[in-house]
Amino acid sequence: MRKSILIFVGLLLSSLILSRMAHATDTRDVAVAKVGSTTLTQKQMQDELGVSLYEAQNQVYQMEKSWIDQKAKQILFDQASQEAGLTRTEWETREITGHITMPSDDEIQPLMQQYGPKGAEANDPNKVNQFRQQVVGQLMSQKRMQIENQLVEDLEKKVPVEFVLTKPIAPHIDVTYSKDDPALGPTNAPVTLIEFSDFQCPYCKRSQETLKQLESAYKGKIKMVMREYPLPFHDRARPAAEAALCAQEQDPAKFWPYHDKLFASPTLSDDEFKQFAKDVGLNEKKWEQCMMRKNYDARIEKDIAEGQRFGVRGTPAFFVNGFPISGAQPFNVFDEAIKDALNKKS
Repeated sequence: MRKSILIFVGLLLSSLILSRMAHATDTRDVAVAKVGSTTLTQKQMQDELGVSLYEAQNQVYQMEKSWIDQKAKQILFDQASQEAGLTRTEWETREITGHITMPSDDEIQPLMQQYGPKGAEANDPNKVNQFRQQVVGQLMSQKRMQIENQLVEDLEKKVPVEFVLTKPIAPHIDVTYSKDDPALGPTNAPVTLIEFSDFQCPYCKRSQETLKQLESAYKGKIKMVMREYPLPFHDRARPAAEAALCAQEQDPAKFWPYHDKLFASPTLSDDEFKQFAKDVGLNEKKWEQCMMRKNYDARIEKDIAEGQRFGVRGTPAFFVNGFPISGAQPFNVFDEAIKDALNKKS
């Protein structure tokens, strides 16, 4: 009970602090505490805890917004079904369930190949069929969600939904990177998305599909930069990072196909690293020499240290023109951040 109270008080204090930060009308160093003759200022606290404070308030905001979204959808769907003279179940069958199509093999197979059973399990019909059913269920859920979201959007044109929640303002972090860091997209793109990632992190793997969607949706407008952040409890993450950087050393264009193979790998074994080098067309001998020299230990340590300085506490961690996004968030979270960034540039 005491722990729950402390967590609640901590979140409340974070909310109050961030509210003060968001509505400040000047840039003076406002005192938040005094220890003897030493003054602790708001600016010091923001510089050192800005991301953590933002994440605490944003977590509360997202919970509240999710509750409002669900309630609003329920009200809109209830009203629509009443206007149609149907029960809610009948209306959903007509407007939603009846429009969901079974996934095609073209939709199923890429997921089966990337995430499905590997090794001996790939030859087990029961395992393969079980995973296939999971994939079908996931794709069906996605299709239902897309239809529901479109219905909500259409219904909101008739019955506006007004949000009165105050969205927390993300602190701007001056995130740096070097010309040697792997990058995709135009050098002078108006939006730069920097990712701190770990090749063994399942959430990093999950985020890759979202990043590909963003790359396609904002082609020519976004540059994506990757920095290494192998977590200490992922024993294959650091050698995977070294393998990818050795691929980049030989040919920067080879980094990304090598990167994709690493994220698709279930084991990240040394044998796979060598095979991937061959698969993407690298000079295998030069790549192996690079791996033996361990040229990138210092580079990886620098990425980790700078990530921590920027407020990175886990992976994946993203910064969109300096504004943080933590975790494998859905497309719409990145989409909103990128649109905000583009609006500020216009």
